[in-house]
Amino acid sequence: MNHQFLNGFVIPKHLLKDLDRQRTQINLNRVLPIAIVFYTIEWVVFYFGAYFYDVSGIILILQIASSLIIPLLLYARFRFEHLSHHFVDFILTLYTLTLITYSIAIALNTQTQADLLHMHIMIMTAIVAILYLKVWESFLLILSSSLFMIFLLPYYQINAEAVFVIQVNLAIYNLVLWFFALGLFKTRLKTMILERDLIEKNQELEHLVQTDSMTKLYNHKAILDFLSEEMSRSDRNEQALSIILLDIDDFKKINDRFGHQVGDQVLIKISDIIKHSLRTIDRVGRYGGEEFLVLLPNTNLNAGRLYALRLQSLLREYKLPNQETLTMSGGLAEYTGESIDALIKQADQLLYQAKKAGKNQIISQ
Repeated sequence: MNHQFLNGFVIPKHLLKDLDRQRTQINLNRVLPIAIVFYTIEWVVFYFGAYFYDVSGIILILQIASSLIIPLLLYARFRFEHLSHHFVDFILTLYTLTLITYSIAIALNTQTQADLLHMHIMIMTAIVAILYLKVWESFLLILSSSLFMIFLLPYYQINAEAVFVIQVNLAIYNLVLWFFALGLFKTRLKTMILERDLIEKNQELEHLVQTDSMTKLYNHKAILDFLSEEMSRSDRNEQALSIILLDIDDFKKINDRFGHQVGDQVLIKISDIIKHSLRTIDRVGRYGGEEFLVLLPNTNLNAGRLYALRLQSLLREYKLPNQETLTMSGGLAEYTGESIDALIKQADQLLYQAKKAGKNQIISQ
């Protein structure tokens, strides 16, 4: 099902949580450097502020508040993966409210000296433009700050005519700002969804490129690519790596006796048995025809033999249409630094020995 997130704009429900967390991370990455830079220039403004308007006390309070909140922002940045995004949102909201309160205090304080609203307008515009705010968040921030300014303005501005003009201008500005926030939110949200959709489609395409269409296992190229990766990892970490090249015994006879459709079903069932016999770190691919290549990281020959015995036990439970037991032969080889072709050749030679020795067995080095 889809979820109605914004009037006329539908978001797939399974993306809601991920998008919300991504939105929080984007906001944090944008706010933190700005907060640090702003905190630095506050000292300059604190010094020169006395030459223009008496706002040093307001800036000092902002500096104290920033000194408490910026460490929280840093903590959230470096521990983001381990924190709830709601907690990070709370810290971001604290800093945002601090900035808005600061801008309102500056704007009201200067009313006795000049009709200045530029600091408040600049900060409100910056907040909307920089932060990725939801509709209700931008609405509450803009509405509350607007009402607060309009309500307190008469207590600081002695010119009644100026009060009315400023209040009207504030109302118009905040209305325009909210529509601007709506447009930004919708554009950014759409971009995020399109990016996420593109990532998912690329992942699906990559999976299709790597997957054998019949068995749903990795195809020949993909399993060899994974083998190359595992060999490199084995070299780096000095960990054991074993492979098994498996082949269904007398598969041609199965096709001849029961037909190719049954033969395909046998391949699919055997693939499923092998896949479910593996650990999460193991991989299996269709090497070709009725052959399968199993990768066993962190596995030496002794552990590989134990796996082979368990797999043979599972295979004995599967019966052909005539209730005969299906068997497989295999060659088990351990990686010792040779090339990928040499390792595959070893497993193939061992598989040939297993076939020659009577089939239904897995021979190791």
